[in-house]
Amino acid sequence: MKQFVLLFLLAILPSTLAANQIVKYHYWFNNNYADKEVVEVTPTDTLELDFELPISELPSGFHFLHVMFEDESGKFSAPEASYFLIPHYIPDYENSKIVGYEYWFNDNFAGRQYIQTSEEDTLELDLEFDVSQLTRGLNFINIRYRSSDSLWSVPETNYFVIPIQLDFTVDYKIVGYEYWVNDDFANRQYTEVAETDTLELDFELEVGHLPQGMNLLSKRFKTSDSTWSVAETTYFIVPFEFESNTDYDLIAYEYWFNADFANRQYVEVAATDTLEFDELINIDNLPNGIHLFNYRVRADDNNWSIPITDYFNNTFKYNLVDSSNYVKGIKYWFDGESDKYYIYYHDSLAYELNIEQDIDVDNIIGNRTIFIHAIDSAGYQSLPITFDFTNSFTHTIDANIVTFEIADIGSYQYSWNFGDGNTSTLPNPTHVYKKGGTFDVRLILTRGTPSVKDTLIEQVTITLVTNEILLSQGWNMISTYVVPDEFDIDSIFSEIGDNTVIMKNNAGQIYYPAFGINDIGDWDMKQGYQVFMNQSDTLSILGVQIIPENETINLSAGWNMIAYLRDSPMDIELALATLTDDDNLIIAKDNFGNVYYPAFEINMIGNMLPGQGYQIFIINSDTLIYPEN
Repeated sequence: MKQFVLLFLLAILPSTLAANQIVKYHYWFNNNYADKEVVEVTPTDTLELDFELPISELPSGFHFLHVMFEDESGKFSAPEASYFLIPHYIPDYENSKIVGYEYWFNDNFAGRQYIQTSEEDTLELDLEFDVSQLTRGLNFINIRYRSSDSLWSVPETNYFVIPIQLDFTVDYKIVGYEYWVNDDFANRQYTEVAETDTLELDFELEVGHLPQGMNLLSKRFKTSDSTWSVAETTYFIVPFEFESNTDYDLIAYEYWFNADFANRQYVEVAATDTLEFDELINIDNLPNGIHLFNYRVRADDNNWSIPITDYFNNTFKYNLVDSSNYVKGIKYWFDGESDKYYIYYHDSLAYELNIEQDIDVDNIIGNRTIFIHAIDSAGYQSLPITFDFTNSFTHTIDANIVTFEIADIGSYQYSWNFGDGNTSTLPNPTHVYKKGGTFDVRLILTRGTPSVKDTLIEQVTITLVTNEILLSQGWNMISTYVVPDEFDIDSIFSEIGDNTVIMKNNAGQIYYPAFGINDIGDWDMKQGYQVFMNQSDTLSILGVQIIPENETINLSAGWNMIAYLRDSPMDIELALATLTDDDNLIIAKDNFGNVYYPAFEINMIGNMLPGQGYQIFIINSDTLIYPEN
């Protein structure tokens, strides 16, 4: 049997015990206050502890022991903690096998994930991890392995980076830029500028040291939070230098339309110092609209000049004499997808475009540009006109439950950030906010091939309400109909802590502010609590109002202390109908001793009241759902 020898000397007692003698001491391991041991001693002013503790039930590893002293008047000292280690036994490495592993991110050991495997001598991991909840920037993952004798290996740590994303709700400013040529990032040039929303660059670039031909200029911008933009790359040409003492002649030229270099036309000319184009070029095969005309010339040393590009409009044919011509419809497409167009016909001599009526944009979501041609009765099209528009998402709020709606397009990807640390990838999610306030909800919409990302931002405001609970001197049984903005019991009772003696939950855990004891931890909105006050006071709980019909309270067989989640009174027979329908409820009691005894049709309680807690006894485990407010 494992034993632990403790030598503990209390030299100076706390001031609260100074006038009385020690008659008892209490001790417990780790956080297991509920199983504490109480030992009576001969009354004494000082107490030296020298005893063996049974630790056979404790696992190997690090533990702590709490000791608290009690005097003749029943007052307690502050608990004192001592730490001790139970050593691991030496494993049988020769016959040990790997039977599982667990991993956690950063310092979140409490949130580790355990994966069981078949027995292996070696284990190679090839896994995908969900990192959507991690902060952007440098993170690390820790992995350790479990052996068949239940021992753990030393954790292995690997680092990785989640790229930073700007918060577009913040008013960032540009404070500088830097640029470099080709791959020479090490010699980049940085220039600081006055804070500005936009920056137009106009500077001379020294290219004397660069190779002739195609080069790359890369530039990026620095924001006021010291974050850098993605680098932008521009191509430019350093012309080839001709020998200054050589008299070159032009002997040919070639031209092509748009990007159709493969079908360029080559034309030889007599050698000349200058060349004037004087040629009719057939453009009948080009569609109506704007085109690019590219040409370059060839010298007698067989080198080509840099291409020169001009824009031209292959104008639409029209008949000024024929008055029967009229607009009969429109052709339109979105963004640069001119191959995915729609045509809407409207036979009328006088046609006025109505975008909302003639163009269906309900399923076109994100930040988009629409291109529109008018089509006449001869089939010819006008030059395109463009409109920019944003089709964002909508939302509806029911207390703290928000439903988001946007067109569900199967090929799109939806990445929601609700502004409170929670996310979703559903097209139309419903989210429950645990706190009040105004939240910037961001939807990153990925569409098309190659993918295009749109960021849509809307604000959602969740209104807070205050539940004021009147507490009388002595015992009270309370609950609340709000989700507290702060769950910590110390925070909730901070305004009335001096008047609060003790608080208990149904499990027997206590909150004892005078001695700094808080076994309860956080407020559970589905539980009732017993509170003893040394004088009357008011407990104010700020939070989001609960929708009672959406909350399920799980109850165990026997006694339960429950919350009343409605914000208005209701007869207990109606409020607890989900428990009485199958005769599962034996009795319910309020803080004043009134009872509801359905089997004998006794109802002394009448209405259940907001802010009050209730004790109930049921035969079998069950669930309670209150009617709506």
